[in-house]
Amino acid sequence: NEFVINTPHDGARKNWISQGFTADKTVVLANLIVGGEVKGPHAFVMDFRRDGKLVDGISIDDMGRKTTGNDLDNAWIHFNNVRVPQSALLSRYANVIDGKYELFDKNLRPFDMIGQRLYTGRIAVA
Repeated sequence: NEFVINTPHDGARKNWISQGFTADKTVVLANLIVGGEVKGPHAFVMDFRRDGKLVDGISIDDMGRKTTGNDLDNAWIHFNNVRVPQSALLSRYANVIDGKYELFDKNLRPFDMIGQRLYTGRIAVA
């Protein structure tokens, strides 16, 4: 069992990704579709590079000149049907089991949980 991470058009690229030119691993937020039904954004951990080379199907480029912070390597990332194992889905709150989507806590959508983690992480860093 596997998932396919795909960027359907340039407007769907992942933008402003820090460390996009150096990272070996990444967590990708992608719209999960199961049996043709959209389940919303879910997180997947995956290899970004292997042996220093981008994984097949991943392309990156610089975001270009910015008003400030041009020393940062902010990149955009494009996924062209990159296959990842089912184990790549961070599945504490939801999973796909035998082809069926299961939400473990009906009161907490995965996107709400992701948003909470991003918010608290930024507060802790600040």
